[in-house]
Amino acid sequence: MLVRYGSAAWNADSKKAETAYVFVRDKSSGKIAKILLEETAPNSSIFEGQFSIHWDTPQAQLEFYVPPPKLAKTGNFKQFQKLLESNHLKPHDVFTHLENKKLIYEIYDNESQVAQARKIYAQKEALTAPKAATPSSATALPSAGAATTTSSETAREAARLRMEQIEEQRRQQLQSTMARLAQADREARKAKAAQLAADARRRSRLQRPVQREHPHQRTGAAAREQAPVHRIAVNREHRGP
Repeated sequence: MLVRYGSAAWNADSKKAETAYVFVRDKSSGKIAKILLEETAPNSSIFEGQFSIHWDTPQAQLEFYVPPPKLAKTGNFKQFQKLLESNHLKPHDVFTHLENKKLIYEIYDNESQVAQARKIYAQKEALTAPKAATPSSATALPSAGAATTTSSETAREAARLRMEQIEEQRRQQLQSTMARLAQADREARKAKAAQLAADARRRSRLQRPVQREHPHQRTGAAAREQAPVHRIAVNREHRGP
């Protein structure tokens, strides 16, 4: 069996073919395995990997999970289980078909892409299937040349769908980056405005003149404490008649 997925995020180095992991889980038994995918060519952003699973589970229901880029590079099993248990990962949409008598699992990002892939391969099957016999003719079989042409057209359409998937990922990554930058810019502007306001308040306090109170303006206890004391000198030596 073969797994195929298109990922712009995994293609970090355009000069070399890179690797990444996806995880597969049997829905009925809960068993999990990881599959190593290799980039088909440097900078292709298309990853494939062959695998075989020997689980003693009749009619296994396989679910494929595409982890975040960092986890996809390491394939850390415990981190994947933690994300899975916390419901931070959902299974991806998958379309299965036969290619050169091999079962292929095509992983896509949404059901719309799966529907397009299903349509592409349905058209191939319709064109290559034997035509029904008529009373005047034997069963018509597609010629080898017609089958080759149909396979080539199907491959081109499938490749086009993969490139659309990858371009959509890049567009979403760009939008996410721009949103983060915009948020960071807003926060930086807000912090700068708060700092300028604080600086202005501090300068205002430093430049405010200190007003001293005039003694005559004081009242109450303060005035009595500060009022001048007039003393009357008494001449004790003077005696009256």
